[in-house]
Amino acid sequence: MKQIFLSCIALLFYVHIISQSISGVVSLEGTVSSIPGVNVVLNGGEYHGVSDVKGAFRFKDLPEGNYILKASGIGFKSWIDTISLPDNRDLKLKIELTEDIIDLPIIEVNAYSSTGGKMGSLKLPGSCHYISVRDLREINSTNPNDIFARIPGVQIQEEDGFGLRPNIGLRGTGSERSSRITVMEDGILAAPAPYAAPSAYYFPTIARMQGVEVKKGSSQIVHGPYTTGGVINLLSTPIPQEFSGKIRLGTGSFGSRNIHAHLGDTNGQFSYGLEAFQYSSNGFKNIDFSDSDTGFDKKDYLAKIKWTSNVTEMYQSLQFKIGESREQSDETYLGLTYDDFLTNPYRRYAASQMDVMNTRHRQMSLHYIINPLPDLYVQATAYRNTFSRNWYKLDKVVNDLGEKVSINKLLSDPHSFSDSYNIITGKRSTTGESLLVKANNRSYLSEGIQAKANYESDGHQFEWGLRIHRDEMDRFQWLDGYSIDSGIMEMEKAGVKGTESNRIESASALASYLNYTITTGKFKWNVGLRMEDITLMREDYGKEDPERNGTSLNIRKNEILAWIPGWNVQYQLNETSQLFGGVHKGFSPPGSSPDINPESSFNYELGYKLMNNKTFTSIVVFLNDYDNLLGSDLAASGGIGTGDQFNGGEATARGIEWAFATRKAISDRVWIPLELQYTLTDARFNNDFESEFEAWGTVNDGDFLPYIAPHVFLISSGIKSYGWGILLNANYMDEMKTSAGQGEISEDQVVEERLLFSINLNYSLSQHSYISMGIHNLSNRKYAVASRPAGWRPGAPRTIVLGLEARF
Repeated sequence: MKQIFLSCIALLFYVHIISQSISGVVSLEGTVSSIPGVNVVLNGGEYHGVSDVKGAFRFKDLPEGNYILKASGIGFKSWIDTISLPDNRDLKLKIELTEDIIDLPIIEVNAYSSTGGKMGSLKLPGSCHYISVRDLREINSTNPNDIFARIPGVQIQEEDGFGLRPNIGLRGTGSERSSRITVMEDGILAAPAPYAAPSAYYFPTIARMQGVEVKKGSSQIVHGPYTTGGVINLLSTPIPQEFSGKIRLGTGSFGSRNIHAHLGDTNGQFSYGLEAFQYSSNGFKNIDFSDSDTGFDKKDYLAKIKWTSNVTEMYQSLQFKIGESREQSDETYLGLTYDDFLTNPYRRYAASQMDVMNTRHRQMSLHYIINPLPDLYVQATAYRNTFSRNWYKLDKVVNDLGEKVSINKLLSDPHSFSDSYNIITGKRSTTGESLLVKANNRSYLSEGIQAKANYESDGHQFEWGLRIHRDEMDRFQWLDGYSIDSGIMEMEKAGVKGTESNRIESASALASYLNYTITTGKFKWNVGLRMEDITLMREDYGKEDPERNGTSLNIRKNEILAWIPGWNVQYQLNETSQLFGGVHKGFSPPGSSPDINPESSFNYELGYKLMNNKTFTSIVVFLNDYDNLLGSDLAASGGIGTGDQFNGGEATARGIEWAFATRKAISDRVWIPLELQYTLTDARFNNDFESEFEAWGTVNDGDFLPYIAPHVFLISSGIKSYGWGILLNANYMDEMKTSAGQGEISEDQVVEERLLFSINLNYSLSQHSYISMGIHNLSNRKYAVASRPAGWRPGAPRTIVLGLEARF
């Protein structure tokens, strides 16, 4: 009996000495927003836990002593500290994680990011949105359109079903080739020639990005040159602070396959990062009389190397970034007639069998940062981007009268050009040069130096920036003549290079801005001024001088000096919510014709933002009041393809943007997420005029701008836990007019409304690996995305994508 009594005493004593515990809550730094699903480990994995739906974790029955605690999660910098646990104590911790936006220290974040992440987007006056690497993982798509659909105020016009060349507009701007917004990668202009030829036939590979930022309102004037709708900044994968990496394999419908790998390390003052992304598909369309693929093959490689000063010295860093991407896509401008589209939207006519686009993009940048004073940092970047592309595609059909009929005119009225229609469909054979295929050969250059200085003291923030930039586009094109026999094309005559379009568009620009912010109590006031001094030039050698001897050289020049002011204010209602409002001038550079004025507008916004423990919401009312709206003659928008711009006069774009996200706990380990996005846009012309721009045509006061959907919304919900998740998404887009107009119009001049469903599933195999599956267009709906560049084209049918990712 005595032995049993002593054993019980010993057991009670043992229980007493291990009754200590460590618990805590994980939240986003500087907020009360908790973070579920964060891995929390003690002593390198001796004890392991995961934060619950409220961000809470707990380790019970720990012996007293010292522990190394590490909290880590995708999209956040690791939090590491040594914890001393006394005898018979319950230690409670508050762990605040910092978003892993880019490299340390914080001045590196400011150097590459335009928002500073979710937390930074709350502090910035005005409307801005940040999609983190966690969000990108959940969206699980290589298509930029799927990602930008998560941001209110964004207009998207699909084209190829894969998002190779997205058409993006913001707050009623035109979406043609994303030419009316500023697109950047790591704070550097990404369009091939952003001033001289902004149509983005190149868009950075979204699948290799760490984050996506969108700024609207007056805060965008620090970027430029386009300040009406907004700016998109894509954040590339940062160099890791320790040896780490990942590899992701994907496969899916239509022979789609992709591989994404990156690794990097930091060793003392030097660090590096290497990345590769390869993506290909056989395509989902079928060419008449041919078994050729209609897909693409894209390869993208990137490397970074960086030096950082010793921690005991004044902070300095120097980073070199170099990348190259190549793409071959079997894409075409030749769509379908309306009747043929209704019969089989995934059909391609025989005359598109030779169409192919080959591109090559190279980027280099050298980025230097210095922190000479505690409240001052200065950065400078030298950059150079080159891009070449040759889109070899059917341009015209020669009819029986010897007339050259454009494919856009032909497909708009096939009954009037029945002989040409029979040729492109392969129903009729020819012996001469009846099909003219244009080599849309162009090379681009964009280079410059930009610098920025930030100073902050006692609630005052000053930011000054400078950009010295030049870019150019060199068109050197020709036409090849083909015959067609029983649906098979054969070259009859190779064209002479430079005899179709033979000119250089160039631009030089000096841009500078000054931005001042002051915080007084609950108010944050911001005022800024941007200057753009631009010279645009065209050197047209003509079709008769392919050697460019200058015998018929025609030069035109347009010089612009623009001052772009902006002002906004933010009022902090409480710790989690704020009101904001602002006004700024919108600006877009014109073309090289001296008769064309810059796009000019005054833009207003008023909004409310809230972010608490589990809910985020934002609602914004905006108005863009144009003095002069510009249109561009692009083949991509159904025009001739001269690239010339046109004055459109007065117009207004007004609307509402609403974003909402929350989560409802079912238990400590399971929750229901809910996300809503809604945009209302009313964009109209305010005057009467006759436009040479075909998408506008005859314009009357009150006509709607084409290809802007009045209503767009997205709903996403499902069920999530630590190691798995299921999300169902519904995306609605209202009908869009294909040309300017109002009232009832015929069905073949409207892109019908659509409601598409998708589902994403993921399951963690371990702390460092997971599998995923996505099904897009779940109901396999057949729908149109546009009737341009030439003819009707479909969105992608049901697509299934499987993925496996491992991190180390």
